[in-house]
Amino acid sequence: MASPLTAGFCQRAHTASETPEGVEPVLQVLSVKRINSPASGAQATDRYRVILSDGEYFIQSMLATQLNHLVENDELEKNTVIKLTSFVINTVQNRKLIIILALERQNWNGQKVGNPVNVDQRAAGGVASPAPEAAPVTNGAASRGGASNARPAAAPRGPSRDMGPIFPIEGLSPWTIKARVTQKSDIKHWSNQRGEGKLFSVTLMDETGEIRATGFNDQVDAFYQLLEEGKVFFISKARINIAKKQFSNVNNEYEITFENQTEIEPSVPEIKYNFTKLNDLESLQKDATTDVIGVVQEVHDLGQITSKATQKPFNKRDIQLVDQSGQSVRLTLWGKTAENFTHYDHPVVAFKGVKVSDFGGRSLSMFSSATMAINPNTDEACALRGW
Repeated sequence: MASPLTAGFCQRAHTASETPEGVEPVLQVLSVKRINSPASGAQATDRYRVILSDGEYFIQSMLATQLNHLVENDELEKNTVIKLTSFVINTVQNRKLIIILALERQNWNGQKVGNPVNVDQRAAGGVASPAPEAAPVTNGAASRGGASNARPAAAPRGPSRDMGPIFPIEGLSPWTIKARVTQKSDIKHWSNQRGEGKLFSVTLMDETGEIRATGFNDQVDAFYQLLEEGKVFFISKARINIAKKQFSNVNNEYEITFENQTEIEPSVPEIKYNFTKLNDLESLQKDATTDVIGVVQEVHDLGQITSKATQKPFNKRDIQLVDQSGQSVRLTLWGKTAENFTHYDHPVVAFKGVKVSDFGGRSLSMFSSATMAINPNTDEACALRGW
């Protein structure tokens, strides 16, 4: 049987300077392992390290926490074949790490494909080892003080015990980091003799490592909705503390605390669209992905369906789009996107990466890998507003 896997992807990912666009590789899961479980009683979200294979090489990856249910429901296990519909490639301690943001299971017979070897060792010119039965527990982590951009002195000085890097006074300066949110907790509430409050935490990652950041009370109100998993932000004017290891599974000696003066701004990349006219959707294959733009003609009530695989309920909402061709199409929103969509003022909406379905004729569905922009600043949107 021919291999269903995307040959050469692991080597391409290993040498990539940035995440490739428009690539949805098909890979095989060699192992899944929970990493760095927090101490007993700590409230932290489990994280899973996944080894992915293209049949010739394997590479390390980490599952975004919003996909943890796939492991917990045994939908992501050894030898499962998946398509990565949304992912990013980070460099952590000079090794490439894939962050899986969205995936689709593929039909497969459960057999292992090929005899893949470690792409890191092969690239380094060493003897490549075969894939292990379980993913390594080692966690690519930020170095001590990784959030600071102050310049270290040429060599450590002072006491014989380890004091960490020594910084000259002239090198001390305000810092800003640019990092991706790879995990966000729920809002937690507490009540004790000293009063009541609330908090949330996020895990931030850049090309050098990762660090935990926490916001309390007013900072929950200011930043919880802003910080979204998978997105990149500029963060400055926050406080750096010694990490409280009993509450964190992030391998960093330090952590960030948001304060009243903390500034967080999204790093907004320019989205490139390749729009399909609504009357041309018939020419696309079922399950293809495409970009569309249109005026919201109608917003239906929020509904709910039960997943056949997990028996869990999911919220959904249908909207009706129309464009200059005069054609209209039903597009389904899911989860929180469906809950929060209340735009009844007929806005222009652009969608990237929605899935084409043949349910009830041509229709569209917005899954987790797709994006939506309300009244975007594009030529197509301006044309529709004047239509």
